[in-house]
Amino acid sequence: MNSIMAARLPQPENYPAGKTRVGFFRAAHGHFAGVTTAVHLPTPVYDTLIVSVLDPAKRVIGQLERFQPHRMTGYSSSIAALAQWALEGTLRIAPQRIFVSGDLLTPGIRQTIQQAWTAPISNLYGASESLFLGVQEIGDEAMTLMDDLNIFEILDAEHNEVAPGDEGLVVITNLHSYTLPVLRYELGDCVVKGKALASGFSSIQSIRPGKANDALPIVLDDGRRERLTPRALTSFYAPGLERAQFTFREPDRVHIDYAAKETIDDEVSKEFRRILTMKGASKMPFTTKRVPSIAADPKTGKVRLVVLDDTATKEPLKVRAAPAPTAKAKGRPAFSRAEIEGSIVARFERQVRIHADRLAIKSENRALTYDGCSSNYSLVLS
Repeated sequence: MNSIMAARLPQPENYPAGKTRVGFFRAAHGHFAGVTTAVHLPTPVYDTLIVSVLDPAKRVIGQLERFQPHRMTGYSSSIAALAQWALEGTLRIAPQRIFVSGDLLTPGIRQTIQQAWTAPISNLYGASESLFLGVQEIGDEAMTLMDDLNIFEILDAEHNEVAPGDEGLVVITNLHSYTLPVLRYELGDCVVKGKALASGFSSIQSIRPGKANDALPIVLDDGRRERLTPRALTSFYAPGLERAQFTFREPDRVHIDYAAKETIDDEVSKEFRRILTMKGASKMPFTTKRVPSIAADPKTGKVRLVVLDDTATKEPLKVRAAPAPTAKAKGRPAFSRAEIEGSIVARFERQVRIHADRLAIKSENRALTYDGCSSNYSLVLS
């Protein structure tokens, strides 16, 4: 797949003057497709650096500043974190191109990245079931789907193909995996079908991921509060584990419910402690419990990877300037100085993530929560 896509993506930034330095900022502690891509880049053309999202910020910044990448690639959310550090003056790199994939590139995230660097952004759509589903370059109104590598079906609730401009569920069949073919697999993502492009490829106009999860609040060993990216937990594994769910409980505790055929508390604890230690939160207390099953969220029909107590979402966990007391007194969400000076859209999107179950829009015969219409922020804002 990487070989196939090589000719379709921009050429190396430093070509032909020398090798192109590519920085990867992703989950790197397990069997991830992004890590596979990094280690298989041709060494005569690229120098690579893999930095884990579990590494402490100081280590990440130090590694990247010494490496000075021509190209940065990672999740939209992880690259946005780097961009925020760059805007704050704590990270000094100047990438010439950005590649994002793995989670949704929202307008707020795009704006943050563009504020930090003038580099063009290549937005890739992929999944474990098929590494390359689509790509959107700067200036493209729609995302081009890789019809020659996959069969795409965008279906309504009755499993009928939707018309251009309508939203439906993505079902894929990959055409490149002969050993383990994936046939008509429902990804869980909702997309708005686009028109056929002049190139002959089909397109999509927007994506509403079906696998989105909250970040898990944690407390670092030095007392600072941070969040553990859901990407660090999606591949959480211990021998015998069937499913796990992480619940944050105030003031500073995590509880793990897990489903398994037998009790494996020690194995689950060892793996979670390993992840916490990598992140610099080795002292974070947590408990584990084996349960018969983990129920799906009645609102979404999906099992939530991370569950936040109501009290866990009242204040931002990332340490910044102290919020103004007048905002709390009037019942409005408290924002840090850095957030206030940043994008209004980014602040709005943060509230959407925190209060996904609250009413966003209502008509005479229909009501939608923020989660229900999160793919169309402009509608909510208007």
